[in-house]
Amino acid sequence: MKKLLILALVAFVPLALFAQAPAGKSANKEAELLKSFNLGDEQIAQVRDIEKSTMTAVRSDSAHVQLINAQIKVAFLTASTNADLQAIDKLIDQKAQLRADMGKAFASARMQLVQIMGKDNFEKYFLSQRMQMRMHMRGIAAERGQFGNDSMRDDGNGDRMGAE
Repeated sequence: MKKLLILALVAFVPLALFAQAPAGKSANKEAELLKSFNLGDEQIAQVRDIEKSTMTAVRSDSAHVQLINAQIKVAFLTASTNADLQAIDKLIDQKAQLRADMGKAFASARMQLVQIMGKDNFEKYFLSQRMQMRMHMRGIAAERGQFGNDSMRDDGNGDRMGAE
C-alpha cells in the first residue's frame, strides 16, 4: 500500500506543477506571484521556459504511454490463448522507460526552479500551481458531467435518479 501511494505521488503530483501553460487570469496570477518573489524579468522568463520545455517533453511521453497502453490492449484482445508475451513485455518495458523519463524531467525542472526562486518560494509556487490544476480539472470534469452533474439528483434515500 505504501509503495502504491508513493508511486501515485511520484506519478501524478508533479503533473500539477506543469499541468497547462498559463493563459489569461492564471498567467497574470502567476506573474504576480513570481514578481512577489523578487524575481527579475530574466528569471521569470527562465521559469516559463522551464515550464514550457518540461511540458513539451512530458506531453510527448504521455502520448506515447497512451499509445503503448492501446497497443497492449489490442495485443490482449486479438491474441488467442497464446498471447505474445515477449511483445507485451517489450511494450511494458517501453512504458516504464517513458514514465522514468517523465519523472526525470520533473525532477530536473524542480531543481532548476528551486535554484532560480529558492526552496521556500518554490513551495509557495508549487502549491499555487497545484491549486490551479485542481480548479482546471474540476472544470473539465464538470464539462464532461462527471462533477456536479445537475441532471442527477438524490431522491433522499441515497439513490441517484435523473432529473425529470
